[in-house]
Amino acid sequence: MIRVSAPVVKPVAGRGGGWRAAVRFAASSDGPDAELWFEGPGSADDVDATGTPWAVALAPLAFHTGQGLRVDGPIDQRIREGLATVTGIWSRWYGGAGPIELWAPAESETPAAPWAASGENRAQERRAAFFSGGVDSLWTALDHRTRGGATKDLITVHGFDVPLAEGEAFERMLGRFTSWAGAWGGRVVPIRTNYREGPTRRVPWGELAHGCALIAAGLLLSPRYDRLLIAATGGERDTHPWGSHVDTDHLLGSDATSVEHHGADAPRWKKVRRIVEDDAALGILRVCWRSGTDLNCGRCSKCLRTMALLDLWGALERAPTFPATLSLDDLARVHVAESWDVREFSDLEEQGRANGRLDLVEAARRAMRRTRSRERALSFARWFANTPGLRTVSRLAQQRVRSGWIP
Repeated sequence: MIRVSAPVVKPVAGRGGGWRAAVRFAASSDGPDAELWFEGPGSADDVDATGTPWAVALAPLAFHTGQGLRVDGPIDQRIREGLATVTGIWSRWYGGAGPIELWAPAESETPAAPWAASGENRAQERRAAFFSGGVDSLWTALDHRTRGGATKDLITVHGFDVPLAEGEAFERMLGRFTSWAGAWGGRVVPIRTNYREGPTRRVPWGELAHGCALIAAGLLLSPRYDRLLIAATGGERDTHPWGSHVDTDHLLGSDATSVEHHGADAPRWKKVRRIVEDDAALGILRVCWRSGTDLNCGRCSKCLRTMALLDLWGALERAPTFPATLSLDDLARVHVAESWDVREFSDLEEQGRANGRLDLVEAARRAMRRTRSRERALSFARWFANTPGLRTVSRLAQQRVRSGWIP
């Protein structure tokens, strides 16, 4: 049983003020207490002090460790039902006993928060989108801006892709985001959290945790927003199990604040094509989760896939957050094993052929051919991994197959 203390929300002195919200919890019955916290700008009076955001934040840990969750604070009824459905979906995807057990007082059993009772601090019909500067979140912001949508606030979280220790890198990135958003009347709302540094760091980030972590940060701001937008990672054609998903995100909205999984109808290549038409947006594009800084490493598979599309449309040299040149040899060494990787490389091959870039077409084909060959070799090496006397040989064979590829 994971026991979660009553949330504490208080003003922050220094660094321009703001608020800090925190709970203490034990990741196991015999484990030490840990603290999970979020910080942000504005008044502490405008922060949800119920147990609702924390139930969402810690549900992945409860599911991952096979425990129930007891929260010392009221939880929105819609969130209760949504968490039961979402953790049931996770169980079908990843295996498990089923929906997690959740104990907490209902909202009606506790006094209403001041903002809920008066409604004075709530900005009706105000929306926010989570924003990392990546292809998906940039496209969502551009799409709403083009359509004249109500989404003006962009929530950027320090402690997810950029570690808390990289404070200067985050400030540089935040400065670029703020300048870009301010030019069209938008505003960046920076949030800090230790979510990826405590016991919750053990939960698989991509497959399970990141959607709930984002939504929890947004629900803390539910007095300000009626809707939160999460940019779709894949698309309607790539609905593989993932922590942020078209089948799960919308289930974690509360009665006060709904959640929308936005942009699943647009494949990634179309999103990049839209971004290259906007030099200002291109100037802040950041897709890399490996670098841990405000820039793209230019060497991982995600960077190389994005650089290939930028190069295809003659925009790579206008993208200052990337290296200026693309190595086709590196692109051909990318391991294209997952279904979404295959889809993106197939798109690159198709778009390259349509735009006369046969060099990119050949690099994409080489990457897919090499991956099929590597997967056959890995399958053979794993086949005798449990054979006495051959375990070391199997391990060395797998290392040899993996050497030189780019995951």
